[in-house]
Amino acid sequence: EDIMVYTSNTQCIKNPGEFFIIPYGMVGNSQAVAAYLAAFDGHKEVYLLGYDEYTADGLTRRDSMIKSTARVIKTYPGVKFFLISDDYGIPEEWYPLTNLNHLTVAEFRSKCDISSNQWLRK
Repeated sequence: EDIMVYTSNTQCIKNPGEFFIIPYGMVGNSQAVAAYLAAFDGHKEVYLLGYDEYTADGLTRRDSMIKSTARVIKTYPGVKFFLISDDYGIPEEWYPLTNLNHLTVAEFRSKCDISSNQWLRK
């Protein structure tokens, strides 16, 4: 099968032949790395799902995600990024990013022509 699983150098060393190293050693949280891999791989549209969550310990994780993902979006100006969220709009820090748009879950479903199955929960 042609399945590629990317991870850190450490995991590649611990599990030889099982994983691929994240290109150019990009460091960031899981959301930023996922967006980076999609853009790096040549996708022209990247849909950001799960980028609107808060954690019990406050905004620390969200703040890190906002900064890390902003760097990715700025690095790939030719890629259209779409933040998918019903509960939150685009973070204020992302307002200047002209290659980022906001879609509600319903707009995303319509754009992708997918059913209203249970896989996309609120």
